[in-house]
Amino acid sequence: MRQHGGRTDRRSQRDRLQCCCNDAAYIQKSSQYLREEEFQRAVEESKVLKVRPSTEDLGVLYGLYKQTTEGDVITERPGMLDFVGKKKWDPWKSRKGLSKEDATKGYIKAVEDFKVKYGI
Repeated sequence: MRQHGGRTDRRSQRDRLQCCCNDAAYIQKSSQYLREEEFQRAVEESKVLKVRPSTEDLGVLYGLYKQTTEGDVITERPGMLDFVGKKKWDPWKSRKGLSKEDATKGYIKAVEDFKVKYGI
């Protein structure tokens, strides 16, 4: 802090605080950008696994993908004759309340596990 005629100039302290806040925001945005890049890479890798994942594992990927891209499911459960719709809806519904960040991390982790399990 600088002294000007008996009073303290707090601009430099405020500027330093603002600079730190800007740095934190920059780091957070950079982290989000990197996570988005990782997510997009995982989506592409999930499409080229050597062996098609089991129905259960596809449901895991679908639920995490939808939670990441759209958030909580807001539609009604598909009708009893829509078997495919229910197989997709149920895993997504099971992720209700999961944050976008946690769903993204879960998707990336699942793809990494499936690369080992099914090959790439």
